[in-house]
Formats: sequence, C-alpha cells, structure tokens
Amino acid sequence: MTTNRIADASISGDQLIQELQTQLDAKEREIAWLKSCQSGKESRFQALFNSMSEGFALHEIILDRDDEPIDYRFIEINPAFEQLTGLKYEEVVWKTVREVIPEIETYWIEICGRAAIEGTPVRFERYSAPLGRWYEGYATELPLGSLPLCSQTLRSENNQMQR
Repeated sequence: MTTNRIADASISGDQLIQELQTQLDAKEREIAWLKSCQSGKESRFQALFNSMSEGFALHEIILDRDDEPIDYRFIEINPAFEQLTGLKYEEVVWKTVREVIPEIETYWIEICGRAAIEGTPVRFERYSAPLGRWYEGYATELPLGSLPLCSQTLRSENNQMQR
C-alpha cells in the first residue's frame, strides 16, 4: 500500500524534497512511457491489421434519399481480405463495391448497411457468386463521426462450396 508521505508533518524539508523528486521521477517515466506508446501505437496497430488471419474491410455505406443502403465504398482492407477475396488493395480502395463487382449480390450491401445504420452486429454465412466462394463473417458499426461505417471480418468456407 502506498502512503502519502508528503502530508506527513514529521518528515524534514530534505526528506520532503527527496520524496517530491521521487514522485516527479516516477511521473516523468510514466509520461515518457505513454509518449513512446502513442508514437508506436500506429505502427503496432498497422502490424496487427496486416498480420490478421481474418479478412478485414472498412466500408462507408452509401445511402439513397430514403436513407436506405444502396452501395458501399471500400475505405481500407487488409492483406487477408485480399487473399480471401482476390480483390487487390489498389483496385478497390476508394471505389464502391458496385464499381469493383458490378454483379454483387444485394445482400452484401444490406448486411453492412444494417450493421452501420441500425448499430446491430450481423453474423453471416453467405455465398458470393462473383467471387465463387462461401464466406463466414461478422459486420458491425464503427461509430467514427457522422458517416455510416461498417467493418466486415471474413473467413473463407472452402469446404462448403456445394450446398
């Protein structure tokens, strides 16, 4: 248990200065540690993002005049998403899914739209005919400002090609 020796009237002036210096040194070490964490935080998160085994995509949901989802824009994808879908970062980021995959099934847009607009996490297991694969995953809202955003995590269901 830590006691506050500064409030102890029985310590001398020199002891008080030493105690204050000890506390100041501890705070300076804590601040230095926090600064190093902050400066390395972005690179650590980027390393985590790039090493995930599950595919991850961040989408901006595009709404019609009635606030219904009609498309989504790829904001970010990780290497696992590229590997699982065959879609390459430089070919999809900042483009809409309808630009990238014109024949995309509407349920992909509905899943992400529901997650982003309603704030309801959606677990899914769906087949993508244009990509020729089954996917299992999770879509959830990301409340980052006023844009409706959805994060999508994918795993491939290779053994379930014929259902």
